[in-house]
Amino acid sequence: MLLAQEFQIPRIELNSGMAVGGLTPSIALAETARVAYSGKIIAMVRPREGGFCYSTREFQLMIDDAKRLIDVGCEGVATGFLKTDGTIDVDRCDEFSRSLPEAEFVFHRAFDLVPDFPVAIDQLVAAGFDRILTSGAAATAIAGVNRIRMCVDHADGRIEILPGSGIRAANVAEIIHQTKCRQIHTSAGCHRLDTSAQRNPEIHFGGNPGLPSGSYGVADREQLRKLLMVLHARE
Repeated sequence: MLLAQEFQIPRIELNSGMAVGGLTPSIALAETARVAYSGKIIAMVRPREGGFCYSTREFQLMIDDAKRLIDVGCEGVATGFLKTDGTIDVDRCDEFSRSLPEAEFVFHRAFDLVPDFPVAIDQLVAAGFDRILTSGAAATAIAGVNRIRMCVDHADGRIEILPGSGIRAANVAEIIHQTKCRQIHTSAGCHRLDTSAQRNPEIHFGGNPGLPSGSYGVADREQLRKLLMVLHARE
């Protein structure tokens, strides 16, 4: 959030638990972000790792979390609800959006699991969502550019399609050119190591797969600066 404020980025997504794909941030973190950052804050609402088919209690927790996050100054939420077959859970999307009539809604990369993108787009438009984050069902946005462009064409301005995953200075111009999207989603991230978690090789406290215990993600100033330079050059 501090780099976003420094570089005057107009919107951020606020998460915890990035090593498991992003989880709901604490209320204290949201309050801190609201003081430190003047732009729009979209807060992740995801109560656990794993999939996106939630129990009744988990779903109610998500509504409660979302309301509190909006109350402390977040403008919107990023969330996603699927059925066991990977299709959009339309009823829960409708109920969730109705519970927060003034909030902005982003359907996160659970979208990349749906079997039929055009049907899912139409459902999310009808449910009142404002934006869909997607890598085009590929590991990275650059690999999924063709399907992202298909989503943009099908959405036809009814909902914003936001490409994300692996976007960096080296590929952002090509992604924008190929998809015709006007905004992108990036962590501009790197990893740091907290060596306190390496005192006992028998114990592992999770973190990023393939990296040492104690690794954690942070936004990288130089990556972000380079990416913004590319974007500004296109204006």
